[in-house]
Amino acid sequence: IRDRSYPEAGTPYRMPDYAHLACHSYSRTLRWSFGTNRNRRWDEWQQYVARLTPEQMIRALALSGFAAVYVDRRGFADEGKALIDEMHRLLGREMLASDSGEQLLFSLEPIAKSLRDTLDAVTLEREKNRLLNRPCVLLQDGFFPWAPVTPPEPRRAQHSSTMRLMNPGKESRQVSLSMNWQRRTSHNLEVHVFSPTLSLGRHETVPDERTAFVMDFELPPGEHLLRCDATPKPIGFFRLHVAWSATDIRLTTRD
Repeated sequence: IRDRSYPEAGTPYRMPDYAHLACHSYSRTLRWSFGTNRNRRWDEWQQYVARLTPEQMIRALALSGFAAVYVDRRGFADEGKALIDEMHRLLGREMLASDSGEQLLFSLEPIAKSLRDTLDAVTLEREKNRLLNRPCVLLQDGFFPWAPVTPPEPRRAQHSSTMRLMNPGKESRQVSLSMNWQRRTSHNLEVHVFSPTLSLGRHETVPDERTAFVMDFELPPGEHLLRCDATPKPIGFFRLHVAWSATDIRLTTRD
């Protein structure tokens, strides 16, 4: 797993851009998680896992079928000390280390064995499927490109913008769409949030200061569009101007 966006995420601390691709160069049989383009389903999934605590993260990775975690010390302000101390506590010593000691590989087998010992096969498979097929939201037409910076910059939306809600599983899920949004125009702004395929629709006045927006609903399997149409709508070139911006746009499960 990684918390570096792809492609061209810049250089965090001492870690060169694309450094994770070195793993691909040294193996013809192992598969790595790095290389998923940003604003795609699996990129969002990896961001979700990377936000978990170390203990939650390694459980999620083991449950999903990953065999090991690769850590590059150069990508951390503290040389990875805090994370590696947690890895040692949870997983024991690393199974491999580079000659420089800057790259470490930790086996997830201790956690995988614990899961096999405590969960029956049916429960294990159900939890794995629900984790791998967790719903997500992707920002589509009408949202301006974003730079892969830390902390993330606000996502800027035009007067007509679209979110894509994805449920890759076979069952409907109870979800919450949340964000902290703020008006970016000089005049009052009304936004009609609706879906052509879901029973969703509400009108909101976008606040002057960053305020929480939450919408709870049931998300059936498949992909669904969520439109955000703001009024008054400018004409011509000015349609491309920013209407509102938001941070922490997430789709979380409630079941």
